Amino acid sequence: MLTIEMKPYKNETMNSELIKEKILGLLPEALVEIKDLTGTQNHWEVSIISSQFEGLPRIQRHKLILDLFSDELKTGIIHALSLKLSAPSEARKSMVPNN
Repeated sequence: MLTIEMKPYKNETMNSELIKEKILGLLPEALVEIKDLTGTQNHWEVSIISSQFEGLPRIQRHKLILDLFSDELKTGIIHALSLKLSAPSEARKSMVPNN
């Protein structure tokens, strides 16, 4: 039986532009904001507003994005990915101040 151990690529990193490009390939109309949380280019916070999220439960939204980065997560190129995913209608509601 052959066992393959997945190890991170030592010389490969993701930068915010590569992450954004990959997301926009899936969700071309999305508004995307990306933060490198540690300065190491492997812990990211990604905020996405997309009409593709309308009517989708939170778990399906996360699965959509996590599946997009499954190879990078498996190999360790991305170690942590914090997601804030909203439909445009939800984003507008969160911007309205409470009176």
